Amino acid sequence: MKLSRRLRRHLSRTAYLIATMAFGAYVLTRYLEMSDPGFEERWSVLGDTLGLPMFLLAIVGSALDPSPRPKNRWSGRLNPDYSGAVAIAVMGFSASLILWWNEAPGGSAVVPIIVAVATILGTVAAWRFAKQRGAEIGEARFVRPADLSTSPRA
Repeated sequence: MKLSRRLRRHLSRTAYLIATMAFGAYVLTRYLEMSDPGFEERWSVLGDTLGLPMFLLAIVGSALDPSPRPKNRWSGRLNPDYSGAVAIAVMGFSASLILWWNEAPGGSAVVPIIVAVATILGTVAAWRFAKQRGAEIGEARFVRPADLSTSPRA
C-alpha cells in the first residue's frame, strides 16, 4: 500500500513531534536525577526507557518525510568552508559548559571562562581563515607521474 505524499508528511511531522516530546521528558528526568537525590531511586527507569523510542521515532519521521527540498530558507545556506568554525564553537562552548557544571561548589569559574574566551577567539580565527582561503580548503594537488619527467626538480 502506497501512502500519499500528504499522509506521509503528516505522519512524519507527528513522529517528529512525539520524538521531541520524548526528548523533553528525557532531559527533564535526567535533570531531576541530578538535582533531587530521591528522584533517582524512584524514577531512574523512566529516563532509560525514553531514549530508544525517541531515536526510533526520529528515524521513522525521517524515513516518512516526502520532501527532498530544504525544510526552510536557511537550510543549505551554510558554506561548507565554515563548518570548521561551527565545529570549534560547538565543541568549545560544550567544554566550557561541562567544566562549569562540574565545578566544585564555591570553586572558581576561571577555567570555564578562559575556555569560552579561547573558543570565541578560535572560532573567529577559523571563520576568517575560511573566508579568505575557502576555495583552497580541502584541495589536494598531486603531481602526475608524467609531469615528474619534465619537472626542473627531476
